[in-house]
Amino acid sequence: MNAGDLPDTVTHPAHYCAGGVEPIDFIRPYRLEFSLGSVIKYVTRYRRKCSAIEDLQKARQYIAFARHRPTLRHTPATYGRLNNLGTLGTRVIQAVVAAHETDSGAHMHTQLDVADEALCLMIRDLQRDAEAEGDPE
Repeated sequence: MNAGDLPDTVTHPAHYCAGGVEPIDFIRPYRLEFSLGSVIKYVTRYRRKCSAIEDLQKARQYIAFARHRPTLRHTPATYGRLNNLGTLGTRVIQAVVAAHETDSGAHMHTQLDVADEALCLMIRDLQRDAEAEGDPE
């Protein structure tokens, strides 16, 4: 089976395309390593998945993985194309990119703490909204 034979649900799933830019098109220019790329992926799609809280928890796990990676490479910042993330989602993306761009281990950990805190707030907000709607997600 060729890539051209795959259905759109595999090549361009709606939950990846709805934010204005597909996560892969954002991750590649930065040459983000897997863990940081995964944070971007989960944060950009969480509102379009059945388990939004689970996606944000996965993003937190990948931040934990990223804390133990080797030195980072600098790449230019162009994250303004991402949209519909809200203030906290944007804060996560900005902090992940800043962590990626730094040569300082202390600054990287500070930025990952910022991203992790924002993810915790996003999870809290979703849980509160689900409780208000009577949904036990």
